[in-house]
Amino acid sequence: MTLDRARWLEVAREAAAAAEQAIERFAPDERRGYTGDTGVGGDATLSIDAAAEQAIIDVLTRHAAAGLPCTVVSEERGEVDLGAPTPRLLVDPIDGSLNAGRGPAGHHAVSIAVASGPSVADVEVGLVYDLSTKQSWWATAGGGAFQDGRALGPQPERRLPDGRLELLAIEAADPILMAPAMAVLTDEVRRIRALGAIALSLCQLAAGAVDAMLTLGPCRPVDAAAGQLLVRESGGLLEWLPGEPLSDVPLDCEPRTALVAARTSETLETLRAAVAHVAPPSR
Repeated sequence: MTLDRARWLEVAREAAAAAEQAIERFAPDERRGYTGDTGVGGDATLSIDAAAEQAIIDVLTRHAAAGLPCTVVSEERGEVDLGAPTPRLLVDPIDGSLNAGRGPAGHHAVSIAVASGPSVADVEVGLVYDLSTKQSWWATAGGGAFQDGRALGPQPERRLPDGRLELLAIEAADPILMAPAMAVLTDEVRRIRALGAIALSLCQLAAGAVDAMLTLGPCRPVDAAAGQLLVRESGGLLEWLPGEPLSDVPLDCEPRTALVAARTSETLETLRAAVAHVAPPSR
């Protein structure tokens, strides 16, 4: 299908703004409340997650009725048929829910990807809106990546004179997962950043704020569908291990393998080696 990327980007922005408004209605001490449900992605659903998701779906439902039908795949609710199998929208209402539940200052974002087909390779529009900093990141397939209107071209990979990578972003930063990975990373990386939000970590890589990114645990396509487009459109490399083609990664909420992203194939190989040391936690 032919996707009107500019129009869908505006719809994604409208949906993100609606989610922001829904979250802002919660008092600080209400943000940590749970609904008692578990989302399709496997995490307990915060009330702010549910409110943000509903606000996004309300916007998309209105546009579907006005001639933009689609299918939504959201972290909490799963698949929602809004009149057409494609485009397929992968929605994470709050990337970084744990941060969001602790207050507005922690990094958390709305992540929306729009795809013309069923796989990650089909994503043509990606929007990540940081609700804590109010920064907006977006990309269109073949049209480049942007941060608040500034084009994000290929970024240099920064290494120290001794060859170590300067900054690495890590997600799923459970100490049990981190400890075995350090056997590789200690000699390869100078500093580590853990934002607690996969989509935003990918945006940081796209902007050159970090030099590489990996998840130590399984990464769901819903967490990374928008951010991965920013990385690729800014000249970066990205894969779900062990490197299956993105055309084989479905746009869903199922946990997959670890995600690694970098500027060079050499660094990707280092990240693969680090993840290979990690076993799922027993607790």
